[in-house]
Amino acid sequence: MPCLGRNNYDLRFESAVAIEGERETLADYRGLKLIGRERSLNGSAYYAADFTDEFEVSCEIFSFEHGMWIKMPYEVKSITFCEFARKFFLKYFDHDHANTNWPSSEADYCPLLKGEYWLVKWTPNTDSWVTFMKRGLVKLIYQILKKGKVVGGLQLVANVYERGT
Repeated sequence: MPCLGRNNYDLRFESAVAIEGERETLADYRGLKLIGRERSLNGSAYYAADFTDEFEVSCEIFSFEHGMWIKMPYEVKSITFCEFARKFFLKYFDHDHANTNWPSSEADYCPLLKGEYWLVKWTPNTDSWVTFMKRGLVKLIYQILKKGKVVGGLQLVANVYERGT
C-alpha cells in the first residue's frame, strides 16, 4: 500500500554485512555485495531449508548521531517469516525495478523454498516508502530466527539524502 504523501529522499547503500547463525546458518547472505559507484546490491543468498512460519524475523533500525548508533522507534519484533514477507519485504523490495529470482508474490513466499536467490544491481526505489525518513546514516539489522536462535541475517548501512542532491 503506497503512502499518502510523497517522499523527497533517496537511499544509497554504504555497507552490507552477512550475519551468521548462532549454531547454524540456514539463511546465508555472504554472497551479497555492493558494487559500482551506485553501490547497488548484487549477488546471491542461499536458504538451506524451506522457510515457513517456524522461522521468525526481527529487524532493528538505528541512526548515526553524534558519533554513535541510536536505536530508532522503528522495529519488527519476532514476526513469522511469511508475515514479514507480506508486510515488509514485498512492499519495500519493489520487484518491478529489480532483476531477481526472489519471489514477487506472497503465495511464493509461504514457504520460501530451499535454494539460491539472486539479484543484479539492485538499488532501492523509495517512491512508495514512508513519507518521512531521518536523513543521514541509518543501519538495519535483519535477523532470521528458528526456536529463538539466529540462523542468519544481514546488516545494511545506508545514507538517506534529499532527492536531487
